[in-house]
Amino acid sequence: RYASEFGFQSFPSVKTLKTVTDDPRELNPFSYVMEKHQRNYGGNGKIAKYMQAAYRYPENFSDFVYASQLLQADGIRYGVEHYRRNRGRCMGAIYWQLNDNWPVASWASIDYFGRWKALQYFSRHFYADVLGSLKVSADAVYTPYLQNETMQEVSSDVTVFVKNMRGEVLFETSQRTECAPLSVEAMEPVSLKEVIEGRESEVFVEAVFTHSDGTVSRQVEMPKPYKHMQIEKAEITFDAKREGNLLTLQLKSDVPAFFVSVESDVDLVWSDNFMHLTGKEPYEITAILPECVEGMPKIWVRSLCDSWVTDYSQA
Repeated sequence: RYASEFGFQSFPSVKTLKTVTDDPRELNPFSYVMEKHQRNYGGNGKIAKYMQAAYRYPENFSDFVYASQLLQADGIRYGVEHYRRNRGRCMGAIYWQLNDNWPVASWASIDYFGRWKALQYFSRHFYADVLGSLKVSADAVYTPYLQNETMQEVSSDVTVFVKNMRGEVLFETSQRTECAPLSVEAMEPVSLKEVIEGRESEVFVEAVFTHSDGTVSRQVEMPKPYKHMQIEKAEITFDAKREGNLLTLQLKSDVPAFFVSVESDVDLVWSDNFMHLTGKEPYEITAILPECVEGMPKIWVRSLCDSWVTDYSQA
């Protein structure tokens, strides 16, 4: 009726973990130091267990940390969206927890040093006042939902796409619905069995909701676990511009890229992060630079397929 405490663990950033040891050999999920910075018995093993169900094997410790954050963020997203679709029966969802009081693998979405994990960025979307989400049922039936936590009626235009891993649109359909204040509305289910069948590992479903309050919800669902999807290697480029302390990034990818993480040698809170780049148009994010930073910080990006071992002959 009210889910007031639920969660899943992840590791904080490698930068945070490097503060607890000066021995690089300890930067391993099952090292003595990492297990001592995990107060849930067998917690690192639980993270690894669920990771293997979702993703391919990470290439190194940094990629393991990245994948653990995706696992946490996507799992909590899945739960919160489910609870919100059942508004009326379930009247609240608060995940455990917000932050940490020491550098540790934990349920937190913000680590000890205030660095945001993927979950904190995801929460900006799945806790939006007006939210569009997809309920996935058997036989490839996708039902769009509109959730409205405001005191005004809202409407939403949603387009459901099926795209291949090169970003080409194979199918699309649109519909519109209205949602009363403080309520949820199920839209017409969309059956995609005929479109998806026979190429489940080669396509993905995307829903784009354009809401009357000016916000947009985007949702990506895979017919199979990410580890079984034939995701193309993405070449992600970006243009960076600084105006005063405002840093703006325009990101582009040649093919769909999933869970795109923007990282920097300076601690920054981005307007968005760990997002899916599924179209050819640039995706803009911003951050406020600390007053002490001069010039342009070092910036790098990665996406899900960058974290996988792709050449086992060199592993």
